[in-house]
Amino acid sequence: MFFRDPDPLTARQIEEAIGLIERPSASDHERGREALAAIGYWAVEPLRALLKAGDAAQRRNAALVLGTIRDRRALPDLVRGATSDPHQYVVSFAALVLGKYQDPSVLDRLRSFVRGTQNAHRRRASVLAVAKIRDPAVFDLLAALVANPREDGLVRETAAFCLGFFRDQALVRGDEGRLVPCRALETALASSDTNLRRAGLLGLALLSHRDLKDRYLRVAADPREDHAIRRIALLALGRFPDEDVTRLFLAVVSDPVTAETVASMAALLLKDRRDPAVLEALLRASPEDPKLKAALTLALANFETPAAVEKVAVRLTDKSDQVRAAAAIGLAGLTVPALKETAIARLTEMLKAGGLHQDVRLNCERAREILRSGEAPGQFMFLGNEEFADALPKDVEERVLDFVNSEVDRVLDLANLSQIKADTPRGERFRVSDEASELRDLKDYLARYPYFEPFDIPEPRVVVTPRPGADGGR
Repeated sequence: MFFRDPDPLTARQIEEAIGLIERPSASDHERGREALAAIGYWAVEPLRALLKAGDAAQRRNAALVLGTIRDRRALPDLVRGATSDPHQYVVSFAALVLGKYQDPSVLDRLRSFVRGTQNAHRRRASVLAVAKIRDPAVFDLLAALVANPREDGLVRETAAFCLGFFRDQALVRGDEGRLVPCRALETALASSDTNLRRAGLLGLALLSHRDLKDRYLRVAADPREDHAIRRIALLALGRFPDEDVTRLFLAVVSDPVTAETVASMAALLLKDRRDPAVLEALLRASPEDPKLKAALTLALANFETPAAVEKVAVRLTDKSDQVRAAAAIGLAGLTVPALKETAIARLTEMLKAGGLHQDVRLNCERAREILRSGEAPGQFMFLGNEEFADALPKDVEERVLDFVNSEVDRVLDLANLSQIKADTPRGERFRVSDEASELRDLKDYLARYPYFEPFDIPEPRVVVTPRPGADGGR
């Protein structure tokens, strides 16, 4: 039996959740969105009404929740929002949500947004949207955008990394029979514009083919290259368990003039390489930079030898909160019984001594709890750098997606608060704390529900280095 209206309890829950979205508080928005997304089907009609008649903040939130529910009833309203809403973030989020539906019926409309509007913000969002719809015509559109030097810079960059989602067309056979980047990707990779070159390499990293390995190696080894570009190349190489890749990671980590962000990425990627040369290098290394030292500490803990565990345990008393937290997290992953007992004793000593930063103390308590219970290590509270901490439990594919989704944030210009300020009711003073809260709210939602997801990465993938104790890689 099908009911036209929700039951009274569900109707009351919808009303309360909509009420939260109608409040000015970003934390209320979050609670309202989560409640409406959990309700699902019955929340769609109220959300459609809010997308039509709410203020800009309410329309943004309605579009985002509809993107989580993905009910086709909302498609006409999202098309209208992406076409004619006066607020750039409503326009952008409506276009993005249309992409999440991956519905070919909206492809022509999205392509018209890319080609026919002067609104660069909507065009960028529409490029992201069409990239979710795997139609050969989309690839041709993206390639044309990259090839046009008069095109808006961020539109070109968006199109360039989105080419990486189209494996069958983005890689072509070269003269020697090996797969090489298509002409549009080569245009981006050869550009003098660092941002376009970075976007092209990110698209190449999504493709993850062994024939591309030498390209990744050249870029990663070049000390003159942009730091973000080198990090992407190193990350792409993380899929290859080859000795020459391991040697490059060690060289990058040990080079005193390598930028900390580049060296830390190489150190993270050493984490799954059980090579005696890696262990020897990690035992010798003692860098000054806290982020690099933390990354090396995590890699060292993976070896589970008495010498490695002792050095990690010593770092429980390091002067840096970040390194102490990394030591606790590294120890939590131990599996050898005798080494686990040693780690529990050292963590207990650390906690009894006191004087710890609250987040480090929580990490130590969590690590000890994991070691005692035998449960699998999960998320930890803190590692001194949000981006670094989020990357710890992830494999290479997930980290590549993190780069891609951070580009989504960048091209949508979420750092620009001027449009958010415009939502303030006339006559009310807009506080800095309000605009910062609103920005965090939008970014947190996109982090919780990232635009590009693991299934978006094209198959086949290169086999990833097996993790210790695993039967094999993917």
